[in-house]
Amino acid sequence: QISVVIDEFLSCGQVVSHHVDSTHANWVHVKFETVLGAQRALTRDGTVLERIGVMVGVRKYKASKPPRR
Repeated sequence: QISVVIDEFLSCGQVVSHHVDSTHANWVHVKFETVLGAQRALTRDGTVLERIGVMVGVRKYKASKPPRR
């Protein structure tokens, strides 16, 4: 099912990386090459992926720790 979700987000822009969060079931962190790709993905919030019968929720990532330098 993750591959279907990633395929959906590829239509928004180039995906640089994705990570399945093992501590929170049903969460995938997706990083886009551009801000525009990320903005397009945010518009998919609430979209139902008919092929697998799943609704996706999309949120902007908020880091809980400051980035490493």
